[in-house]
Amino acid sequence: MNITLRQIEVFLAVANFSHVGRAAEALNISQSAVSMALSQFEDTVSEKLFDRSSRKIFLNDAGKKLLPFARKAFEAAAEVENFRSDGKIKGRLKIGASTTIGNYLMPFVIGGFAEKFPDTEVVMEVANTAVIARGVLEHELDLGFTEGPVDEDEITEFFWRKDRLTVFSPKSFIEESYKPDRPVWIIREKGSGTREVFEAAMSKAGIGFKIKMELGHTEAIKKAVEAGLGIGCLSELAVSGEISRGVFRRLYFKNADFSRNLNIIIRKDKHLTASMKAFIDYCLKEDIKTAGYPD
Repeated sequence: MNITLRQIEVFLAVANFSHVGRAAEALNISQSAVSMALSQFEDTVSEKLFDRSSRKIFLNDAGKKLLPFARKAFEAAAEVENFRSDGKIKGRLKIGASTTIGNYLMPFVIGGFAEKFPDTEVVMEVANTAVIARGVLEHELDLGFTEGPVDEDEITEFFWRKDRLTVFSPKSFIEESYKPDRPVWIIREKGSGTREVFEAAMSKAGIGFKIKMELGHTEAIKKAVEAGLGIGCLSELAVSGEISRGVFRRLYFKNADFSRNLNIIIRKDKHLTASMKAFIDYCLKEDIKTAGYPD
């Protein structure tokens, strides 16, 4: 019996969800059809690929070894479909973006890309840099867009565009009374690219600081600062609007360099489909209009 594309697709879905029912729902087929295709696939490769429990199903060592080959085979099949579609760029992309990029840049990118390539579908996950890097590493995401450095041997990281962090306070804040080592900082959580850049810049400048509050969402930090609970440090993309409207004011640190690179990350062994290549090319070449930096 030959391996079919459907069997590979079922194998990948079950591996992703660790659950037959959820895989069936994602593929829009019955659970019995998933179970049958999975059983046929295991028979064809002459290996049991999963360890099964009463509620979940997990890849065993054989399944983990087969997983990257199955992904490459499925991605290659997608390339064949693109070839058959008269050169049209089409297909589904799953990308991950760290918080600032996901909230303030990617909506413009995805909107422009969809207009240029209407036969594509882009699904985005927004999380901190550490989570996005893990998603790329574990083949859950095709591409990642991150604000912090990613130190993984299996991941290639390359420059996308520049960004900078801004320290900000309520408009009524009296800067002369401020001392950096007082516990007034409201900062992103560990694993955030913003947090890493902030700590590195303060440390390099020799400025001590104490963190009063850690919050995992940009808007929560902005609301806390607006309420007078402390001062914050976020991307200029996130706070330029409030600064221009007089809600916040900038605070300056002469010796602290808060500039940073926004990067694109991808697994080194990832097969680049036509739609992935087109998306990367669009990000690198197009002048993405955003609601971030003021003119």
